[in-house]
Amino acid sequence: MILVRIDYFNSMFKGLTEKKKNLLSRIKKLRIGINVVSDDYKVVELVKGKNKRQIVNLVLQFNKRPGVFLCKNKHVTKELLGRAGISCPRGIGVAKYSEVGNKFKKKKMNFPVVVKPMDGAKGVGVNMNVKNFEQIRESMLKISKVDKNKVLGDVVIEEMIDGADYRLLVLNGKMIACCQRKPAQLVGDGRRTINQLISKLNSSRPKAFYLVVDKEVKNVFKKEKVNLNTVLEKNRVIKLRKVVSVSQGGASFNVTDQVSARFKKIAEEAVGAVELEFGGVDLMTADIRSNNKKQKYWILEINGAPQYEINEKPIVEGSAISVTDILLKKYMGFKQ
Repeated sequence: MILVRIDYFNSMFKGLTEKKKNLLSRIKKLRIGINVVSDDYKVVELVKGKNKRQIVNLVLQFNKRPGVFLCKNKHVTKELLGRAGISCPRGIGVAKYSEVGNKFKKKKMNFPVVVKPMDGAKGVGVNMNVKNFEQIRESMLKISKVDKNKVLGDVVIEEMIDGADYRLLVLNGKMIACCQRKPAQLVGDGRRTINQLISKLNSSRPKAFYLVVDKEVKNVFKKEKVNLNTVLEKNRVIKLRKVVSVSQGGASFNVTDQVSARFKKIAEEAVGAVELEFGGVDLMTADIRSNNKKQKYWILEINGAPQYEINEKPIVEGSAISVTDILLKKYMGFKQ
């Protein structure tokens, strides 16, 4: 092993993502040593005093099986949460369309529903506001055509829930951060074209979080009778996506200090129910500040490898939580 400089990793990884750049920056600022164990297998060792930890591909790994496996199956996650007394939307898991009718009836489900991959992330393959069985069939067909490297397995069908969307991060049984997420939209200023508004949004984001003008966005343009060269009137809002995904151009707002004791406990218990040390809880409710036990809420899913970048700059709007620092300090045994 040899002690290396941070810039060495740019060539080691043939280019670094913004997430990896930020991690290396925080390692340096926290005065954590870093040694190369294997270039070929991208294994490095972090050193702080007597503490030494190995990581692969510059990823801090807190979770072990079976937690990671359980979270990859959204239907199993829902079953475990239900057994723990945690509220989830009614839903079913299916491998083929012929199973839908009987399972739908048995669960006494109602339309509209959401159809999504059993093992998906970042909003990929999610079909919202599905209103009948024929649309379920069409949604399942779309999912089957999604890049198999991004979406694996069967599908989950669950009742569609209205409410504000939150991602709560839990580490070692304690909530450490929370952001409210909103779908991608554009707000006109009366001066810029739609293309310029999109460029302005993307200029402040890492590439992985760009708003891309794809088929879904083009269909919205057609419905709204606008195009990339249209100057959007001041304060006119065009909602571009139904799915709440920051990776698809959505917005993130830090609300960590607003989370009530009730919802902190719910998130912490949910992550514990699927045996994770570090997890992201996707929760919908009317008001995250409320301690009222009668206020309804639903946990949509739990992620065993959550995108904590959405809690940090430059993604999050308003104040930010340095989740990277929190994770590094925990990983390396810093005194809290």
